[in-house]
Amino acid sequence: MIFLHPEFLWALWALLIPIIIHLFDFRKSKKVLFPDIRFLKEVEQHSRKPLQLKQWLILIARLGFIVFLVLIFAQPTIPSNKTNQIGNGTTLIYLDNSQSMSSLANAKESLLEEAKTIVQGIIDKMPKGQEIILATNDDFGRFLAPINLNLASEKLPTINLSEKPFSLQNLGIKISEYARGSTEISDVILISDFQKSTFGLQENNMDTAITYWISQLTPENIQNCVVDSVYLEDSNISSDGNRSINVIVSNTGKELKEEMPIKIFVGDRQVSASSITIPAYQTRSVSFSLGKLEGTLAGYIQLEDYPNTFDNRFNFSLPSNHFINVLEIVGDSPSAHIKAVFGNSNIFSFATNNYQNIDNELLANADFIIINQVQSPTKEIILQLKSLAAKGKVVLTVPAFSNNSPVYQLFLPKLKSEKLPAKQKIKPPSSKSPFFSSILEKTTQKFEMPSATTVWSWGQDRSAILSFENGTPYLSEVIQNVFFLRGSLEEPWSDFQTHALFVPVMYGLASQSATPNEQLFNRIEEEYYDLLIKGVEPKNLIKLINEEIEIIPNRLNLGAKERISFPKDLISTGAYKISVQDSVIGYLSINLDKKESLLSPMAEDEIRNMFKDHKFVLLDEYNPNQDNLISFDSGIRLWRYALTICLLFLLMETLLIRFK
Repeated sequence: MIFLHPEFLWALWALLIPIIIHLFDFRKSKKVLFPDIRFLKEVEQHSRKPLQLKQWLILIARLGFIVFLVLIFAQPTIPSNKTNQIGNGTTLIYLDNSQSMSSLANAKESLLEEAKTIVQGIIDKMPKGQEIILATNDDFGRFLAPINLNLASEKLPTINLSEKPFSLQNLGIKISEYARGSTEISDVILISDFQKSTFGLQENNMDTAITYWISQLTPENIQNCVVDSVYLEDSNISSDGNRSINVIVSNTGKELKEEMPIKIFVGDRQVSASSITIPAYQTRSVSFSLGKLEGTLAGYIQLEDYPNTFDNRFNFSLPSNHFINVLEIVGDSPSAHIKAVFGNSNIFSFATNNYQNIDNELLANADFIIINQVQSPTKEIILQLKSLAAKGKVVLTVPAFSNNSPVYQLFLPKLKSEKLPAKQKIKPPSSKSPFFSSILEKTTQKFEMPSATTVWSWGQDRSAILSFENGTPYLSEVIQNVFFLRGSLEEPWSDFQTHALFVPVMYGLASQSATPNEQLFNRIEEEYYDLLIKGVEPKNLIKLINEEIEIIPNRLNLGAKERISFPKDLISTGAYKISVQDSVIGYLSINLDKKESLLSPMAEDEIRNMFKDHKFVLLDEYNPNQDNLISFDSGIRLWRYALTICLLFLLMETLLIRFK
C-alpha cells in the first residue's frame, strides 16, 4: 500500500488531544451538600465500573475518527501491477503538429489526424476530474495551465498544422518552467513522427525525473521533392531587359521522380513552366525565362509533387532592375575605354568628375565608383571611398601606368609599386567561378586571352577574379567591395581594354553594386534577416506588411544592410512587403525550414539512444480497437473505505455520549 499524499500523515499528532483529555479531567467539580450520603455511596459503588468502560470506548471512537480522517486526505492506495502505469502527478501530452505531420498515415487520414485520435483515446481513459496539459508546437511562447478533460477534448479538434518545428530544447525549457511553479509533472506523452532531420540533431535536455511515453507515427510514403534554392541566372544588367532564374530541386526520397511539373508565378500570374526528372537522393536545376519585368516583385515556385504537398510552394522575390549610377573619377590621363562601356542609358547613369572637384551628391548616389588612372588622389578621397565601400558601394581602382601615389595603401597596406615588366598573358577564367558562371556558360569557343603589364602588386590571391598564367592576381577584391587592377588600361601596357572579355567584366563589377549578395529568399528558422536598403536613415520607419499583419521589426544598421529581427510567433511563410516611410521598396520572402521536408523517421535504436538517460516507454503505434496504449489504473484507492469507517466512529462517539 502507498499514500498518494503522505504529507497529511503528520496530522496523526492530533491523536494526542483526546488522549490528554482522557487522562486529565478538566471539568470543574461542584460540591453539593446532602443530609444523608448513604444512598450516594451505594450508587457510586454500583456505577464506577460501567463509567470507566464507557470513557474508554469514547476515547477509542475519537482516536478512530481522527486516524481515518487523516487517511481520507492521505489517500491510501494499493498500487496496480501493470507495467504501463501512468504516474500520479500532472500529465503533459505533447502533440507535434509540424508540417511533416500532414503526411498520410494511411489512405484515410494524415499523421496529425492519427495523433488526435491517440490523444482522444488517452483522454477517454483518464479518471474523471483529472487535469492535463495539452501542448503543441504553437505553445512554446506561452505558459499553459492544466485544464480539465472536457476542455482538452474541445481543444483537440482546433489543433491545425503549424509552421513552427518541434524542438526538444524548447520542450525541456517548458518543463523546467512548470517545475519552478506549483505544477508537478510526472509524465510526458510525446506523439510525433520523429524525423531524423530534426530530432536527430537535437540535444535532450529534459528532466530526468519524469517518465516519457513515446509514440512514433510512421508516414505511409516518405517520397518528397522540395525546392532547395533559387537564384538569378544572369546579372541584372541586360540590354533586352529579360530576366531568368535558376531553380534547384532536391529529391529527398528513394525513388526516381520523373517529369515532375514546375510552374513559376510572379504575383498571381504564371510566367513560365517546365518539368524535371530527379534521381533518388539527388538534386537537379532547371532554368526559367521570366521575360521583361519591371520593379521589385514577389513570386513563387509551384511543384506538382504528390502525396506530400505541404512544401510544394516556394516563395522568392526579385530585386528591381534599376539604373546603376556609375561615377568615374579621373585625373590628367584617364582611360577612354571605361566611359564607352557604360554608354547604355537604359541601364546606366554615367557621370565623370575630376578628383580635384568631386560633386558630393553624385558621390553619395553612386553605386559603382571607378578611380580611372588617378596618380595622386587626396587622402580624404581614399578614406571617403573606403567608407562608402563599407556601406555597400563598389569601388574599382585602375592605376596610372607610372608614379602611383602611396596614398592607395590606405586601401591596402601591403600594396607595393613595381617597375614596368614585360607583358604577361592573363589566364582564362574558370566557368566554375561565381563571377563568370553566367558569362562563360554561353561561350563554347576558345579565344585568345589578353596580356597586361603590372604597375603594383599585393601578393598571392587564390580568389582573384582574373590571374596571370604565373598565378599572380590581375583583378582582385582586395577588401570588401574594393577591386584593384594591377595595370593601366592603355596601349602599349595592356590590351585587356580592347578584348571581348573587358565589357562582361565591367558589367559584372557593376552588377555587384546593383545587387551585392542579394538573397532571393529566406527561411522561417533564421534568427534575423538582412535587407539591402539604400539611403535609409535611422529615423525612417521600416515595416513588414502582408494581408494579415503589419510588423515593425527591431533593426541594426550594417552599412548597406539593415539587419531586422522580431518575435518568431509573429511570422509565417509568404511574401512580406518591405515598407520604408509608407513606400514599398521590396519584398521579404519566407519559406519553411528545409529540414522539415526530409521525412525519413528515426530508427527505434536512435530514439532509445536519445532517451537513454531518461525513464521512457516506447509505445506501439496506436490501434483504436486495442486497449494497450497507457494504463491510467492507479490501483485500489482506499479513501472511500476510510470515509465510511470515519463516519462510523463519529456515530459511535455520538451514541455513547447521548445515551448513558
